[in-house]
Amino acid sequence: MSEKKRILLVDKDAAYVASLETWLKQNGYAVLVASDGAGALAMAKAEKPDLMVLEVMLATETEGIEISRQIAEIPELKSMPVMVVTGLRKAWNLTCSLEPDANWLPVRIVLEKPVTRDVMLKEIQRLLP
Repeated sequence: MSEKKRILLVDKDAAYVASLETWLKQNGYAVLVASDGAGALAMAKAEKPDLMVLEVMLATETEGIEISRQIAEIPELKSMPVMVVTGLRKAWNLTCSLEPDANWLPVRIVLEKPVTRDVMLKEIQRLLP
């Protein structure tokens, strides 16, 4: 049997993380958890997860963006895909969609909360073939 893909969840909302962690485990993934940027970077360096699911708004409203930029500069992490799942658009009253660009590397996709579990699973499966 193949080893489970490991997903690092980074979000300050403990209830959301607990729910998502349980659901991901039920879908066959191993789950790591961090609630802030420093913890996320330390865990990513130590554990080398296959995917990071990252909220942008952590201690500050843009901490997640900074984390993604730092990941892009760390040789052993820069190829790790990052999925941003955020409520940033609603919080900032943005009328445009959020799309990853060169400033958000290694972000592969941005999903806006609330996101359905079906959509999230489809994107996780796409990023972790």
